[in-house]
Amino acid sequence: MHVLKKREYIELPNIANHSVSARVLKNDRALEPQNTLNCEGTPTIVIHLPKDMWKETNYCVEISLQEEDLEFLSL
Repeated sequence: MHVLKKREYIELPNIANHSVSARVLKNDRALEPQNTLNCEGTPTIVIHLPKDMWKETNYCVEISLQEEDLEFLSL
């Protein structure tokens, strides 16, 4: 995922896959993905970024999934 704006967390709704790890590509920093449901009950991957990254822009995060193929739910 390419992050272009400042943010405190990354939220990927409507993805039914189970995330197992995440990392920032430019420095190999490990991040902790959470598999959760959003307020509408939709499976969502959330990654809370460390405070020192909240003002950063233009970086990539790699998210590793348990399943081989990406699984979207029909809306």
